[in-house]
Amino acid sequence: MLAAGGRARSTRAGFNVQRVLADRSLRLPLTYFAALQMLDVLSTIAGLLSGLRELNPVTADVIHRYGLGGLLIQKVPVLIGALLATALLPRRLAVLADRAACAVMGVVLIGNVALTVSGSH
Repeated sequence: MLAAGGRARSTRAGFNVQRVLADRSLRLPLTYFAALQMLDVLSTIAGLLSGLRELNPVTADVIHRYGLGGLLIQKVPVLIGALLATALLPRRLAVLADRAACAVMGVVLIGNVALTVSGSH
């Protein structure tokens, strides 16, 4: 289908990354989610350097294979997946899902920091 100006227009309903990035109610939770992911990397590194071990077997394998830099690499598909899921979901559900993902990451981050500060192995 051609849009005004002769450009092709997608006929796939509901999938629009530009809509997600333009919508403040969707963009902000995704931004917070990305920031929480990076804080998770930092808190995981702090925990590992203080003698804790990674409990997530997938993340532990990534660290074993690629070192601490692998933690950043592991977050790329997570962030892309969050953006694509937000673009695919109806707006109301996307807002709720993004906020829920932020809440989960907040709990994970609090757990990381608590374990690191307490020195529990």
